Amino acid sequence: MTREEDLIRIAKKLDKMVSRNNTEGAIDLLKELKGVNMTLKLLQETRIGMSVNGIRKHCTDEEVIALAKVLIKDWKRLLGTHTDLHAYYSVSTAVKWLLVQSIHQHGV
Repeated sequence: MTREEDLIRIAKKLDKMVSRNNTEGAIDLLKELKGVNMTLKLLQETRIGMSVNGIRKHCTDEEVIALAKVLIKDWKRLLGTHTDLHAYYSVSTAVKWLLVQSIHQHGV
């Protein structure tokens, strides 16, 4: 089973727990997620973050809530890193474009 398939399996189980209002076993699934080397691509393709956030909102077990918050916080860091890199490359590309335009206009 690929990581993506495994994450989808866990997401479905978490979603089912929320819909049945029975979060027994959620802590084990969240602990399993803690051990996954997550990527932004996996988060986007599996939407596991939505399922973890759902269990966080509907669970009364403080341990489950705390672990869900930790996972979400860790994953948000991935998004921040991606956004920072995207912003860097966007600015870098804009600067290069301006330099090229300046060279063409001034014949330097």
